[in-house]
Amino acid sequence: MRSVGRWARGKLHYYGIRHECAAAFAASAYGKLTNKPAAFLTIVGLGATNLLTGMWDAKVDRAPILALTGQVQTQVFGTGAFQDVDLGSVFQAVAKFPQPVLSASKHAELVSLAMNTALVERDVAHLVFPDDDIQTNPSDAQAAGPVGRMGGDSLVLAEADLAAAAEMIGTAKRPMIFIGHGAVEARDAIIAFAEALGAPVVTTFKAKGLIADTHPNAAGVLGRFGPPIASWFMNEADLIIALGSSFSNHTGTEASKPIIQVDFERMQLGKFHGVDLPVWGELAAFCAAMAPRITRPADAVDQLPELAERWDIWRRENIARMAEQTEKGIHSYAVFEAQGRLAPEDAIFAVDVGNNTYSFGRYLQTKGNQRVLMSGCLGPSGLGFQPERAHGQRRRILRNTRVAR
Repeated sequence: MRSVGRWARGKLHYYGIRHECAAAFAASAYGKLTNKPAAFLTIVGLGATNLLTGMWDAKVDRAPILALTGQVQTQVFGTGAFQDVDLGSVFQAVAKFPQPVLSASKHAELVSLAMNTALVERDVAHLVFPDDDIQTNPSDAQAAGPVGRMGGDSLVLAEADLAAAAEMIGTAKRPMIFIGHGAVEARDAIIAFAEALGAPVVTTFKAKGLIADTHPNAAGVLGRFGPPIASWFMNEADLIIALGSSFSNHTGTEASKPIIQVDFERMQLGKFHGVDLPVWGELAAFCAAMAPRITRPADAVDQLPELAERWDIWRRENIARMAEQTEKGIHSYAVFEAQGRLAPEDAIFAVDVGNNTYSFGRYLQTKGNQRVLMSGCLGPSGLGFQPERAHGQRRRILRNTRVAR
């Protein structure tokens, strides 16, 4: 049995999926889109080991998920019985919370801890159910403890950090905001902050769409997956304000620039290279706290007209590409221009790996409240084939999937 479930209105919804790896990817997709965990259930042995790729996709992209796997009977552990696999060793590296569920276990407490690990740590939790009576016996356990982010909704930002950030912003002539997928829950606050600052906003590929390309402050995806606009503003910037981004090695952040990095996860601060001002805190709270402190130097550059001009140049170049047609077919821009023009404003684009990925990042123009669903760090094939409702939202998924290697 392979399945993925989600909680809604107090009920567990069940979806049958034909392969364990696909179930893990479906749960990973749900976690990426909602920041809430879905659970997937498999049988013992190879049914469990087939989950690994999808579980690693969730782990490296910080998507909360819960794996529930069967296991042989406890009396034959380690004897080489049929489908006897040491699942504890198999999942040791990928699962932040790996625990067996036995007849004498505190079942509700284990589930609560597993769910909180997935939610708070944004990681993989794994519960193993041996094929004893534990799988069929009714439970007389008390209700599980509370599940969710602990300690309140926001961190208290250090006053010294806010003052230092205000000083750096107040002297910057060309500040730029750089957002990653960690900014998904603070997108409105960040856009308001960018508008007040008059700063261009560039994104990581995974964060594409968090600010629509049609917004006056949007400068597109940074790095090889995006148009040259973002890289141009990165080169010209005298201050980078990084919000919810860990500076992965394929993004192309200019480490020599002065950088303010804000994240609610301490381990993300300065993860790949040092930053001038690491700020531990919630992104929306930081933007709100900085709003009344924003000052600009008298000789600050008005970057928005430049930004509009750069977009105009890029779009005119793309129109010229529309005329390119050879015996091999039309230019890829024509495909993504049509898709961007026709897609609804609440579409979710499921993006697979391959040359289509580069073309999608460079040529598709996001609008409205569109989102991108992809594997940001692992890069497996097949993520574009996601069930339309595996993510639990009534929003249409548009697939961008390569047909062949």
